[in-house]
Amino acid sequence: MAKAERAHAAYTLANEPSAPMPDPAVSAELSVIVRVHTDHCFLQPDAFWNPSRTHAGRFEDIKLRFAGTAPLRPALLPHHNGMRRIHFRHVVFEPLTEENAYTEEELKLPAQYRTEAWPVDSTAARTALNSIKDTHRTRALQAYDMHGALIPPSEYMKMLRGAVCLVRFNVASYLFGQVPKHRHTFVADVTYMRVLVPPTAPSVPVSPRKRGVHARDPFAALLSRLERPLVTSEHHKQRDIKSLNHAIACLESTE
Repeated sequence: MAKAERAHAAYTLANEPSAPMPDPAVSAELSVIVRVHTDHCFLQPDAFWNPSRTHAGRFEDIKLRFAGTAPLRPALLPHHNGMRRIHFRHVVFEPLTEENAYTEEELKLPAQYRTEAWPVDSTAARTALNSIKDTHRTRALQAYDMHGALIPPSEYMKMLRGAVCLVRFNVASYLFGQVPKHRHTFVADVTYMRVLVPPTAPSVPVSPRKRGVHARDPFAALLSRLERPLVTSEHHKQRDIKSLNHAIACLESTE
């Protein structure tokens, strides 16, 4: 523990972004059920990497990120700045070595799971990807849909954004700086995801009350009675009451 803290203190003081980050001091694997936050979901396979942005970093260091919120009871997650959420990440690439070469099972997957065909959206990202295809390998997100099928990288945003998921993750604790100006940073690295409830399609509005659609206006008979002159015969009164009751019954049957 002390050795890891000294290593992180030295890393912070060096202030060298290109230097590799020391190993975490403490790590534990946990599981939680969360809803993937729709506004804090950055699961695009290329992490929206843009070299012109400040602190863009190297393409081979990109990470997928998303926030998870409690699907039913917000109090189950810690409160932070008015919101209750856990921030997750997933490292996409790692240096290719003889020990971590693609397995036979991985080679049977479609090409988009590997470096040579990993999905990217920009020319800059494509150029950067081509430059590391022989030196780095991918670590596709182990995310599965409701039926247990592996979600392709190109579908991460579509199938995970807004979904309720079981997430397994490693919590790593990093210590930066030295006492008394040190600080602890906790990172949740995703190791597994399983969709429990798929996201609601944005094109399908959710209404608190759904009504059936009638081929004919259930109020047409009532309105036609109101448009004609008032009659006082008992026969017409009974007919109007019957029409009104029918319209009300049609409405109630759809609630």
